[in-house]
Amino acid sequence: FVVSPPELPWSEGSLKFDVSVKQTDDNDVIGFVFGYRSRDLHNIAADYLLLSWKRAAQNYADATCGGIAPVGLKLSRVRGTPSFFEFWRLITLDESCGRPSSLYSSSVTVLQNAINLGSTGWSPETSYQFIVALTSSTLTISVNGATEITIPNSNIPTGQYGFFSLSQAGFQISSVKATVLNVLVYAPITLAVHFTDDSPCPQTCCVNNNPAPCYGGLVIFGDGTATNSPTKILDSQTSSSVVSGFLTASKTYEITQTFSVRIALVRAAQSSQAVNNYTVNVLDHPPTFNVPETIYYTNGDISFDIEVTDPTLVTNHGVSIQWNIGATPETFSISDKIYTASHSYSSIPPNTIILVTLTRIGSSSSISRSISLVNANPDQSNSTTFDPYNCPYGCFKGTCIPYVGGPGGCACKSGWSSIACDIGYVDSEDY
Repeated sequence: FVVSPPELPWSEGSLKFDVSVKQTDDNDVIGFVFGYRSRDLHNIAADYLLLSWKRAAQNYADATCGGIAPVGLKLSRVRGTPSFFEFWRLITLDESCGRPSSLYSSSVTVLQNAINLGSTGWSPETSYQFIVALTSSTLTISVNGATEITIPNSNIPTGQYGFFSLSQAGFQISSVKATVLNVLVYAPITLAVHFTDDSPCPQTCCVNNNPAPCYGGLVIFGDGTATNSPTKILDSQTSSSVVSGFLTASKTYEITQTFSVRIALVRAAQSSQAVNNYTVNVLDHPPTFNVPETIYYTNGDISFDIEVTDPTLVTNHGVSIQWNIGATPETFSISDKIYTASHSYSSIPPNTIILVTLTRIGSSSSISRSISLVNANPDQSNSTTFDPYNCPYGCFKGTCIPYVGGPGGCACKSGWSSIACDIGYVDSEDY
């Protein structure tokens, strides 16, 4: 799978794209996915739609799980983590085919065969234009202008959109265009439209045989701003009889709202123009940060790292730290992704909780984390009660939990391992 960013789910509107297979010696599966969420291939609670297209029916010769992969374009609903054979055959199999049904349930269910292409495979070296349109009531999929699939928009899963192939090389996707765009606040975006003009403007406006000056543009961003000088990039194949290229403009939205955007291309000295209209949803995706859940102290000097992640390009963040619940917060700003905070207590009361809040400068987006302070050397001379926070090797990136009849153990956060949760590793995404 190759999917869109997780913080920008696809919403209502249409998505147009062209697909082709630049290989003639195979006959496997290509397709489109939506409602997908990061790592759904390994998520037992996954729920998404799969539009798959097989070039030809094909038998997989496996005595237990093999069978015929059906030819044609089909829309299926996928739940859980189906096995290869379930994706291949578009059916639900039992645990003997690689899925332990005693632990969880997975399924692949065909919802609808395409009207015209349900039993017809794709052809190599051929371009197909897909339009996937989602409204509040209906999901419609068309290929080369013909409606192929229509289902009610009832409980259609939301999430990312993307493309996939199953054992098929040479799959290409191009000219992806959405009429509804989801973007992040404070994140620069570039709006682009591709144009073709088979009636080029008068050559009197060309400079050194370059027709770029012959075209003007206007982009209205919907927030009261506009530009009448968008960037024009002409294709290298431009000739005297056909002019084509891209019209682009960059924008950073600073408020979360829905805007109507208009992009117009104007042929110089004439009234002819082409107009594209878009709906842009500006979404707020708050910054995140990591701090230790527990700090074991031996004296009153406390320090810890604040590791900031922000999906936008904003680098300045405000930090508020209450060094004990109810205390006056210490506030300051940081511009680094990793900042070390420190504080000296004259004495640390039992059950002290530090509250850390991170705010994106210029925005109301904020997130809070708490840190528990635990005495690393508690006085247990008068008590035989087990200390549930006594992890003898420390607990760097995890939570110290009690073990019956012995010292505590460190339960590691995702991405960390070892007895003290102090060795990081990379948890790979789906590709």
